[in-house]
Amino acid sequence: MAEAGGARRKLSVVVGAVDASRSLARCLDALQLTCTGIDTEIIVVSAGRADADLARASVPGIRTVVLPESTLTPMLWAEGIAHSRGDLVAFTTGHCFVTPDWAASMLAAVGRGAIAAGGPMRLARGASIVDASVFFLRYSAFLEGATAARSGDIAGDNAVYVRNGIPDGSWTREHGFWEVEVNREILRSGGTIAWAPDAVAEFGESFTLESICRHRFAHGRIFGRARVSEGETTPGIVAKSPMVPLVLLSRIARRVAPRPRYRLAFMTAIPTILALASCWASGEAAGALDARIASGR
Repeated sequence: MAEAGGARRKLSVVVGAVDASRSLARCLDALQLTCTGIDTEIIVVSAGRADADLARASVPGIRTVVLPESTLTPMLWAEGIAHSRGDLVAFTTGHCFVTPDWAASMLAAVGRGAIAAGGPMRLARGASIVDASVFFLRYSAFLEGATAARSGDIAGDNAVYVRNGIPDGSWTREHGFWEVEVNREILRSGGTIAWAPDAVAEFGESFTLESICRHRFAHGRIFGRARVSEGETTPGIVAKSPMVPLVLLSRIARRVAPRPRYRLAFMTAIPTILALASCWASGEAAGALDARIASGR
């Protein structure tokens, strides 16, 4: 589905940039370093023009695509893959800083026959409470030392896919590239997903609280609609929504407990984690109600 012309490349890295002005230059510097010597293109797909302008200023000649400011990250990734030319397509965000071994580790993982590979996430030094809250909510299953990919679960923010191995229909530009759905279809079709423990990405210098609250609600709303379409009832989703923040917090706590380096950051972030999880839960309930209204029931 590549839209852009030009010769094929070994690797395309699609960077979804949402409110990434504080972190994007560092993100791109890290990608350029790790991809040294690899036939690579880096494509920044930004929600709004500011991050695209910053990318071009940081890396002259870099490829950029601009979408509306309200665009969610999976839609940015989908647009990026549509413009990419790589036999392998990697995804990250402008808030992630990959380590020097990242590209080689990812390529080695898919080189052993996997359709996709993902690596662990690390909280960057100096991260704010909001950064830590987002990190634990989104990445607690992918902390260093995790074996998430044994069950086919990898974070889209730190993943690579073999283009020709991505199942048809598992993503579209209109719907977005949602890694959970794509990964599920890879496994259903008999493909494998590898874990690349040395392909570490750090997360930090991310959203404002207002921005991430808005995005958590929007993501939750999409998920709520999907749950209804898959057979769950709207009253059931709405009734359970008040418990969602506590369930998520408990799950995160179990994952963080064996890792002393994260315990203090987690404890400090608990109020903000609950606030963001409440935005998600409210979005789920709203999405379930949307689906009920749309169906006329």
